Amino acid sequence: MPTAADRLLALAGFMAGSLFTIWASIIAVSTPPWGSMALADEGLMAAAYGAGLVGMIFAICVLVGLATRYVDELGSLGAVAAIVVAGGFFFAIGGASIVGLLLLMGGTIAIGPALARVVHPLVAAFLALATVLLALAMFGFVGSDGQATFWLLFGGSFGPAWMMLGFSLRHGRRADRIVTAAGMGQPGTSASPAGV
Repeated sequence: MPTAADRLLALAGFMAGSLFTIWASIIAVSTPPWGSMALADEGLMAAAYGAGLVGMIFAICVLVGLATRYVDELGSLGAVAAIVVAGGFFFAIGGASIVGLLLLMGGTIAIGPALARVVHPLVAAFLALATVLLALAMFGFVGSDGQATFWLLFGGSFGPAWMMLGFSLRHGRRADRIVTAAGMGQPGTSASPAGV
C-alpha cells in the first residue's frame, strides 16, 4: 500500500506540473518579440515566473524523494541522474538558465530507463521528450534573437509531463505493491480439490 510519503511525493509532482503548465502557458502567450514596441504585462509575467519558481522547488523535492525512496529501482546511476536534474533546477533558480537547462535535459534523458522501472515507460519517455522540447523552445527563441516567439510553444508539454509523473507516483514503490499482493494470499487457498 502507498505510504504517506508516497502520496506527498505524488502530490508534489502533480503540483510541480500544474505550476509549470501555468508558467509555460503565460510565457508562450504573453512574451513579445525582443525589441518590439509591445510590452509584456509585468503583473502577468511576475505571476508566470513565480509559478515557475515554486514549481521548480516542488520538482526538486520530487527528485530528491525519487533518489532516496526509489533508489533500489533507479539504481545508483538513476539516483545520480535524479540529483543532476535537481541541480539543473537549482542552477535555473540561481539565474544560470543555460547551465540549468543543459543539466535538466541531460539528467532527464539519463534517468529515463531507470525511471521506467518506477512508473510506466511511456510516462518516463514523455518526461524526457518534454524536457528536450523545453530546451528546444528556449534555444530556438534565443537563437532567433527573441523574434520567433512560436518556439515558446514547444515548452507546453513540460508541465503535463510532470503532472503525469506525479499521478503515476501515487501507487508507491512497485516492490511494496508486489509484497502486499503476495501477502494477501493465504496458505492453502490455491490447493487443488481432492481427487484431481
